[in-house]
Amino acid sequence: MSRPAPMAPHSLRIALPLVVFVAVLASLIGVSGADDQIRHGGVVPEAPRQGLPQIQDGVVNASVVFRDMVVVAGQFQNVKLPDGTIVRRSNIMAYDIDTGEFVDWFDPIVNREVLALDVADDGSGLLVAGRFTKIDGISRNRVAKLDRWGEVDRRFEADVDAKVNAIVDDGERVYVGGGFASIDGEARRHLAALDLTTGEVDAFRNDLSGDLGVDGGSSVRALDLHPDGNLLLVASSNSHIDGKQRVGVAQIDLRTDEVTDWRTDWYRNARRQCEPDDAVAIRDAEYSPDGSFFVVVEKGRYKCDKAVAFPTADGAGLEQNLWVTALFDSVFSVGVSDAAVYVGGHFCYVKALGPIHSDDAATYTFDNKPEPCDAFRNQDRDGHSARYQLAALHPQTGVPLDWNPTTNAFSGVFDIEVIDRGLLLGLDRDQVNFQTTGRHAFIEIGPGGPRPPEGAEPGYYLLGADGTVYTFGAATDRGSADVPHGAQATAIAVTRSGGGYLVVGSDWSVYPFGDVPTMKPRNRDVSVGDTPVDIRIDPYQRGYWIFTDTGRVVAVGDVPHLGDVSDLELAGPVIAGDVNPTATGYRMLGTDGGVFSFGADRFLGSIPEVLPRVRLDCPIVGLVASGPDGYWLVACDGGVFAFGNAPFLGSLPGIGVSPRSPINAMVPYERGYLLVAGDGGVFAFGGPFLGSLGNQQLNSQIVAVATTRR
Repeated sequence: MSRPAPMAPHSLRIALPLVVFVAVLASLIGVSGADDQIRHGGVVPEAPRQGLPQIQDGVVNASVVFRDMVVVAGQFQNVKLPDGTIVRRSNIMAYDIDTGEFVDWFDPIVNREVLALDVADDGSGLLVAGRFTKIDGISRNRVAKLDRWGEVDRRFEADVDAKVNAIVDDGERVYVGGGFASIDGEARRHLAALDLTTGEVDAFRNDLSGDLGVDGGSSVRALDLHPDGNLLLVASSNSHIDGKQRVGVAQIDLRTDEVTDWRTDWYRNARRQCEPDDAVAIRDAEYSPDGSFFVVVEKGRYKCDKAVAFPTADGAGLEQNLWVTALFDSVFSVGVSDAAVYVGGHFCYVKALGPIHSDDAATYTFDNKPEPCDAFRNQDRDGHSARYQLAALHPQTGVPLDWNPTTNAFSGVFDIEVIDRGLLLGLDRDQVNFQTTGRHAFIEIGPGGPRPPEGAEPGYYLLGADGTVYTFGAATDRGSADVPHGAQATAIAVTRSGGGYLVVGSDWSVYPFGDVPTMKPRNRDVSVGDTPVDIRIDPYQRGYWIFTDTGRVVAVGDVPHLGDVSDLELAGPVIAGDVNPTATGYRMLGTDGGVFSFGADRFLGSIPEVLPRVRLDCPIVGLVASGPDGYWLVACDGGVFAFGNAPFLGSLPGIGVSPRSPINAMVPYERGYLLVAGDGGVFAFGGPFLGSLGNQQLNSQIVAVATTRR
């Protein structure tokens, strides 16, 4: 069902006192300011949101949140809806940010490529820039303003003589950058300011000169407004701005409209190693949320395919970089959050080089990538981290973080937008994290919060059959379950934020602790005669799933039921379940090693498949996904079996260890998995050992384990 269009302005019939009206208006339009900094608190997930409209062709160059919509733009014609319907859209489309529903009434017809979007700071409309000359048949040369209904704002008009690559506004003026030489017949070389209401050319003038691009080309590639609104960051392929030498990067004080004293010799010197033609090929630049630094990304063969961070404030003399990170192939986009610098492009390796003095840039020995890009198969080596077309860097050091969603893009990732709910991505093919997204992807944090920051201490919980919860490392003790006589605790699950956990008992009692969904299973779901064996909390906090020994899946709250095996004759009872990070699929595991996959999760093999007609001496007790294309199984003796592309990280028989008590659970842990035995013995593969209960006298055996983060 299509969402109805909002009422047009003349249909609004509300009488409010002026003060109340202003407050309501500010709330509706989301007026921003320096205090409205986006704070993620950690690295976003790797998996994209599913169920969104999918752009089928071309490329996405820009995306923004406009009121309650995500607007996506670039060069494309076809959008596939979740029901399979193909609809036509001319280089721009929108969907509801909450429901994911395609907004069919937002349908401006843009005749050529859109390169940039910006939401007017005063909430008055959506600014669009690119190569186009008409929107809905109305002449609009390279820049336009749309109202919230997607209609051309006829009050705003500016005639730009060549493409506009970048656009940003401060609530009064619109700053545009590109390859143009004039606007409305007035000379403005590559940079100009327009009135936000009328589009009239402003007196602001800071022309760029000194063409240092490929084949002597010249253009402003990126603009960004400092969080305090007083500085404009300009990134270009030029050597001068307003006659002052500012190679590649400059800042303009918007209180005076003067180029600041800030300058660096990095690009003047480093370009001597770039190919072709010693060109400056900057592609994007963005301030940090607190405004203390900014990051510039570029292409130019492996010696100039870098992300470079600079301090914002003027220092004494020429500015030196804070850090340089090499990516060995084109970098097209950057987005900076409080927790990470996200970069996108055509690369497959990342290496942090630390700070490099500008005087050394022309002669610095930049090593090449250790091997050619082999999509999804490169491995970390010799200080180079394998990251395919997307990477997250530490904001203070540029060191690559443990985040590697990957894409199947052909040329690369062209747009990264950091929003309060995660990341918006634009690319030229259709997969992120091995999941089909079309040319646009939304990696959403969700109500459960982001992953904890890189370097945060991990932790884990052990659950006793009597309901006692034991904590290790960063795990927080929030209480134990008061399991009634005659029942026992069977499973524990932790929220994605690590702020709470759920315990389920054999009598279907559910015990919430911390920030967990508190709804209960329906009576009809708990009176069937089977026993809960595992529980998983929805990443978006909408509810949770309970897996039973008969293969039944009970969806509690507003989470999807994707199927189960309760109608099958099983060779062994179900012992464990697992849900993927986007809640679009889950798997169940039988004690015979049979694996059952539902939704987006693929079947990648099982014990009965690889060992047909073989009766196991020790039952399979745990299942952990390594990613979309791999998983591990563990037997009660600690033997581990890897399927798909899951790497084998070790097993107890492999290291000559025989557990004193059988292994009875396996969970994801850091880069691998964690095993727990009935006596509380803990065995970590891929993460640090933080302690166990193996030498303690317990009131009941340990039946389950959960970790604070993956």
